[in-house]
Formats: sequence, structure tokens, C-alpha cells
Amino acid sequence: MLILIFSVSELISDETYPYSFKRIDYQQGGEILIVNSADNNNLYSYFIKPNWAEESEAVYIKRGIVGDNFIGSTLGNAYILSAMPIKHSVLACWKEDDKVYVSVVDTIGAVKSITEVFGEWNKFEPIQAKWYGQCGPNDYLLIINKNLFVISIDDKRVSSNLFSDNVETVVSLYNHHKTADSPNFVYVYSKEGYGFLYFVKKVKSDKFATQFLLTDDIYLFPFQSQVILLTSSKSYNISLLNVIDPDKGSIYESLIEASGDRVVVKDDEKKYVYHLELNRNGSDYSLVVNDYSNLKNIVNINVTKISKDLIEPIGLWQENDQIIAMFRNGLATFDLDGTLNSVDYIPFGEAFNLKPNAIFTKNNLVFSSAIGSMVLERTKNELWFLNRFLQNSSYYLIPTILLILAFVFIKMYNNQRRVLKALINLPSTGVVYVINQSGRLKSANSYGKQLLGITDSVPFNKLFGEYCILEHTKAIKELVDKAMELKDFFTQKINIIKNNDLNEWIYTSYPLRSFTGRFKGLVITGIDITEQLERQRLSNWAQLAHDMQTNLSTIRLNAEQLELEKEINKDRRKKIIHQVGLLIQRVRDVVTVGRNESIYKATVDCFDICFDAINEFDATLYPNINFIVKAEHYNVSCDKPKILRAIRNAIENSIKSFQQGDGTITISNWSDSKYVYISVKDNGPGMDANTKSKFTQPYFTTSKKNGGYGIGTMIMQHVMELHGGELKIDSEKGKGTEIVFCIPNYLPNKTIKAITQKKNVIQSEN
Repeated sequence: MLILIFSVSELISDETYPYSFKRIDYQQGGEILIVNSADNNNLYSYFIKPNWAEESEAVYIKRGIVGDNFIGSTLGNAYILSAMPIKHSVLACWKEDDKVYVSVVDTIGAVKSITEVFGEWNKFEPIQAKWYGQCGPNDYLLIINKNLFVISIDDKRVSSNLFSDNVETVVSLYNHHKTADSPNFVYVYSKEGYGFLYFVKKVKSDKFATQFLLTDDIYLFPFQSQVILLTSSKSYNISLLNVIDPDKGSIYESLIEASGDRVVVKDDEKKYVYHLELNRNGSDYSLVVNDYSNLKNIVNINVTKISKDLIEPIGLWQENDQIIAMFRNGLATFDLDGTLNSVDYIPFGEAFNLKPNAIFTKNNLVFSSAIGSMVLERTKNELWFLNRFLQNSSYYLIPTILLILAFVFIKMYNNQRRVLKALINLPSTGVVYVINQSGRLKSANSYGKQLLGITDSVPFNKLFGEYCILEHTKAIKELVDKAMELKDFFTQKINIIKNNDLNEWIYTSYPLRSFTGRFKGLVITGIDITEQLERQRLSNWAQLAHDMQTNLSTIRLNAEQLELEKEINKDRRKKIIHQVGLLIQRVRDVVTVGRNESIYKATVDCFDICFDAINEFDATLYPNINFIVKAEHYNVSCDKPKILRAIRNAIENSIKSFQQGDGTITISNWSDSKYVYISVKDNGPGMDANTKSKFTQPYFTTSKKNGGYGIGTMIMQHVMELHGGELKIDSEKGKGTEIVFCIPNYLPNKTIKAITQKKNVIQSEN
């Protein structure tokens, strides 16, 4: 039934608004003007095409709006600058032989009257002309190169009168609730960066109203006997709105979040101001309707959101009791109260690069400009409400249907919920094997294949035991054999020895059964818990180490209070105190592993850090090792105890690497504009590529058999992270290892103790 409803709807209409527009005609290279016939029963279209190719045809006329039945009219070698419809003809301003003329062209293409418009026209500069409407019974406003002319027409002739120069824009107030004392038009005079607004009641009689700072764009809108002045900059999508009264000047001022070409004003019984406003999300627009009838209390009538698919507004118009919003890729129309009537997607950006003129007849909307004109046809969608209901309800119907299907699916597979839960909650380090009822491996995840030692080229569907060739996979095979025998859920801990490392795993077997309960296979999952156990052991050690700090402090206190006479005993006491201090520091290392500590930075000498670190080791205990310090005096801002702790662990790693053999450990430092570097370098056995890649992994150690747990490398990384620095490891098998601590250098490179420059030998070694 749903499919049938949607199909019928598609056949009748696919629109969800009361009206829709479609393009029915496009005339390239000229402007279309619409006028009524003398009996007002017909419409005539004037296609004003500028004379780009110096042809005689300039004006084309036809009855109606749609079709190609044009009748040509010639104006000689005229170049038409601008034209506007008047009564039952067209008033055209055109240029010929460096002269400017105004003429009236009737509906059969005949030139009824003509006059020259006199002015100082420079033959090397373009002439720009624009009509601004009717300002009297027979008077019309025309601006040519900032010169304002009043063009008058009677039955016999056309005449022109220069009203003012330096005019930026003008607007007619004629027929806008005009009374005997109402002004006919308003214009803006420019001088020295300022605009001066004048109201004109009759020709050569003007009245100054206000002065303002000139901006990129200036717009004037009739507002009954007043005028709205809108000024905006091309750099910002915001305009300053002023209501200007002829007697009181500026009586209201506010900001509108829109440029002037996105604002229209309606000033009949209701004074409404419309503008397109970019929403807060910065991606779509709304039509904002405000009532300006009472300037002391501006009332917001409506804010209508427009489809997010419409982008880059081109213009806004009020025509035929409709608000029209053109976007680069479509059109939206509204009632005067802001109700959305239509949304259509038409590529206007390809036809108009600037805001065109708009003419709205009964069923046609015409956009015209000098580069082309487009005719749209409006149709009424009888079933728009049903289409909208179906469109809106689809947001609920489809999820509801999907929810019902999901519920049925869950009920059907309820007996498999434990398998789904295990797969969903499986960690990234786990393995998964899917085995059928015959014991054949059907699939495995990447880590599972890696553990078995098989590649992507090895096919599945063999008995699981055939994949268990490696020594460490025997324990996994035994577990799978047990699971195939039990055919039930169970969990078991197993040990896997791989590369001489003992890893502890938790494996779980999930049986797969059909709806009838028949055994279909197994899902085997495994999780490596070695690291978790290591963490648990370290946590227990940390608790023990915390308790040991009190005992060690007591030993040190008693040793310090011993009164000894023999010098040899005094030396032994110093060694005891020194070693107890080191033990306390190591106990603290265990306590603080994994803790997010705070650091307390101070300015210290890197020279002192290097010597303090090496002095923590009693050279008599390591007769096989030669300790060398190549240190210079550098300022560094750091937490000295923590830096010493990290360096001490690096030195301990180097000592352990010699395994009672002879060797050399070198402590050096240097500096650049970014870091202060401290290096611990040995000539021990070094690390191969595999060991080096794992060096920075938590709890990794190469001396687990000797009681190592990877704490030292964790402390080194942790201290560098706290300081915002880096830990660099350079090692090669058979050539030794170098660990470099990179501490951010926020201070001058050297202290006042500095007596030498950085040695070339240190640079070559690093």
C-alpha cells in the first residue's frame, strides 16, 4: 500500500509547495520589458538588445511573453543604454555618434517622439544610464553618468531637463500615498566622501534632509512620504537602515544583517521590511519580516527558514504581492506575511552574474538584464499538501518499519545474542576464529591469522589442526579440540610461549546453533591478558614500595646520627646514606609508574644535571665500566629530580647491557634554538630493529629473566611527556645504544658560567 501511494504521488505531482516554477524561455544578449496594450487586454514584450555588432536592429516586439514571433524595430546605429516600460510603450535612452537621445517606442515599433539629452559626454569614456521610475503625471527620472535628468512627455514631444549633477541614486515617491504636499522623489548628492539627501516636491525645488558618510552601496526605498536609506559595504554582509523624514531628518536607525540587494520594503497599509538573513550555522538563509509601522516598537512578523540546498543569494524583490528570492541555484517565493509558497532549483548563476530586474505577471515571472532574460511559468500544485505529508511522514514511517524489522530480526536470532555481544565487545588485541561443525576454519580476523602464522594467500576451510604448525599454536589446538568435544560455552586460561616470551591468554568458546538447536560450529575468541597481569603485579609492588619508604627513611636517619671516629667508617656511613637515598628514589619510581604527576620547573644548569646523574652511581661497584662526562654549562627550565630520575634509568639500562663485560658510558649535552639535549651513550651490544621498535612499548624489557619489567623506559617517556619534550633512541646491533633526552629550550642557551663553545666532537658523535 505504501509503495502504491508513493507511486501515484509521483505520477500526479512531486512538489510539496502550493506553486512551482519552471523555465520556459531564455533570450540571450538583451533585456525583456513587459507593457500592456492600449485596451489593457494584451501584453507586449519588448526585447531590448544592445547593438554590440553595429546592426540596425535594436528593439524587438511581440504580442505575449512566450514565443519567438518578434517584430523588429530600427533606431539606426543606435546603442541602447537603458529602457523602461511606460503606459503602452517603452521609454528608451540610447547613444548614436557620441550623442545621447531619449525616445518613445510604441507597440508596433514606431518611434513616436525623440529628443537629445545634452551633457558633457567624453567619447573615450563609457556612458552609463539608468531609469528610476515615474516622478509625476508625465515625468520620469533618468541618471546618466551621475547627472540626474527629469524627462517629460506630452502628446507632441519629449523633453529633458538637467536637475543636478553628482547624484549617486534617486527614488520616486510618486503614487506612494501621495498628497498635495508630498514630495515627488528623493535623491542623494555626493561631495567629498559624503552624501546629502534631498526631498523634491516639484522640479527645481528640493529640501535637504540629512547628511551621511558614503559607502560602497546606497539604496533608497519609498516609505510613504518618508524614505528608507540603506548603506552597506561590499566587505560585510550588514547594512545600516535609516528612516528619513523630509521635515525631521533621520528619525530611526538600526542594523540589518543583509546587503542592500537582499532587502525590499512594502509601504501600503502595512509597513513591512523584508531581508534575507544568513542563519547562525552559516550555511542556509531565512526570510525575516519586520513591521515598521511603529518605529518605537519594531515587531518581528515572521522568520521563514529556506531550504539548505539554496545557496548564494542574488537578489530579493516584491512583485505582484509576492516576495521573490533568487539564489545561484534556485528560486523561493513567499506571501507578504513570509509564508513559503515555492522552492524550485534552476541554475540562475549561469545566466545572471548580477541582480537582474524582475517582472511578475499573472502566471509568468520574467528576470531580465543586459546579458540575457529568462521567462518562468508558475503552476499550481493541487496535491501539494498530500505530497508534503508523504514527504514529512517518510521521516517517521521508514524508521518505524526498520525498527519493526530489527525487532523481528533480534527475536529470530535471540539465541545468538552472546556471540554478537562477544564480537561487539572484542578488544582490538583479541583473536577471533569461526569454525564449522566439522572442525574446519571458516574465517579469522587479522590478529588471529597472525598468531597462527598464516598469510592472506592461505585459503580457509581446512581442519583447524592443519593451521597449527608452529610450536606456540599447540595450546590453541588443544583448546579447539576440547571445544569441539564439549560443544558448549566455556572459558579457559592458557599460556602461549612465543619468541621466548610467556604470554597469558583467556580463550572463550561460543557454540553456534540453528533454530532447531542443531550444532553449527564455534566462535573462538581470545584476549591477551599479559599486560593486565603485569599492571596488577606492579600495582601490588607499588603498595609494597610505598610501605618500604618509611623503613628506608628510618635507616637513613639512624645512619646519619651514628657518631664514628674512624675515617673508614665515616666513608662507609656516607656510602650507606647514599645507597639508601638511591633506594628511596627507586621505590618512588615504582610508586609513581603510570601516575599523572605535576612538575615543578626551575632554572638549573645542565652541567650540574649531568654530573649529579653520574655521581648517583658508585664507580667502585662497576669496575668494568668507564664513566665519561662531556658536559657544558647550559640553562634549562625543568623539574630537576624527575630529569635525574629519567637519566638514571637510562644509565642503569646501559650498565645492564654490558652483563659484566667491559664498556664505556658517556654523558654529554648540547643545545640549539629548540631543545637542550642530554645524551646517555654506551658501546654495548646495541639492539636489533625488532627490539628497537618495541623499546618504547609499555612494560617491554629484554631482561625479564633477571627481574626486569620495563619500568625504566616508561619513566623516561613519562618524564619527557611531562616536560613537553621528546625521547630519541639510536641503536644498532653490535655498535651500542644512545638515548637522547630533548628538553624544550625556553631560556638563553648558556648561563653566566659558560666558558667554552660546543665541541665539534659532540656534534659528530650525535
